[in-house]
Amino acid sequence: MCVNPNDPIFYVYVYLDPRKPGKYVYGEYEFDYEPFYVGKGNGKRAYAHLRGGTNKKFIDNIKEIGLPIIIFYAKGLTDYDAYILEGKINKSVGRLINKTGPLYNILNQHGVRSGYHHKHHKKPNFTNEQRKMYSIKMSNQFKGKPKSENHRKKLSDAKKNSNSPNHTKQWKIENTITHEITYCKNLVLYCKENNISYGCAKRTERKNIPHKGIMYLHIK
Repeated sequence: MCVNPNDPIFYVYVYLDPRKPGKYVYGEYEFDYEPFYVGKGNGKRAYAHLRGGTNKKFIDNIKEIGLPIIIFYAKGLTDYDAYILEGKINKSVGRLINKTGPLYNILNQHGVRSGYHHKHHKKPNFTNEQRKMYSIKMSNQFKGKPKSENHRKKLSDAKKNSNSPNHTKQWKIENTITHEITYCKNLVLYCKENNISYGCAKRTERKNIPHKGIMYLHIK
């Protein structure tokens, strides 16, 4: 079955543990029982976990409970909107895997992908505008945040790294026909100013073969 990601047929669902009633509040999200899984999908996706899956700890917990409470937190969403909401709830509630909360979700670094992938629920096919919005959102999370001492040290070490072509290396550029030699410290800038492919220039160093009669060699 082919699913159009822009159709408002997607939803976000939450698995709750009936053994643990109470008031569970995570930021703007509130539940009457403790949540232990959050996902998104369409059709019968919310019930797929009851038949098994690859997230063993999650499936074992379902078997122990017997019949979990499944709520549909939001319906009538596009794939992109469900993708974003799923990530927000995951982040607010927290995961067992990194000891931040009760969720059994196994997520990637962006906090939006689960360990069980249904064949119709791969990463959403975003439009260019949606990709741009998501990229801006992710980058804004780190704007203005102070860098740790360890982070600053890594940045400083990177600048001093002798393997970096833009810092302590000097590049020797030799015309194999006229034998004219030029030196530069920044090969990227040199290639840009002279309308030369940086990739081709680096390849001459790696393979020791001139590119259009020019050799590019770095000198430490």
